Amino acid sequence: MPLYEYKCRKCGAEAELLVRESDPRPRCPKCGSSALMRQYSTFTAAVRTGSPSGCAGGACPLPSSPCASGGCAGGTCPLG
Repeated sequence: MPLYEYKCRKCGAEAELLVRESDPRPRCPKCGSSALMRQYSTFTAAVRTGSPSGCAGGACPLPSSPCASGGCAGGTCPLG
């Protein structure tokens, strides 16, 4: 699904919107204006290592996961 990030030129609101080619021009969810600028965004991907060693030693890319409290050492790594 094509999700795009937009910023409204009128009110400054930022939104992530699903926009298909067949849809009418998107509007700001806050003020209703069609003066939206599509923003550049980055893509992310999860990496599965197959073992808890991918985040051992406190280098877990998921800081709010069990790794932050030593979960990886106990064998509960969400990446493995």
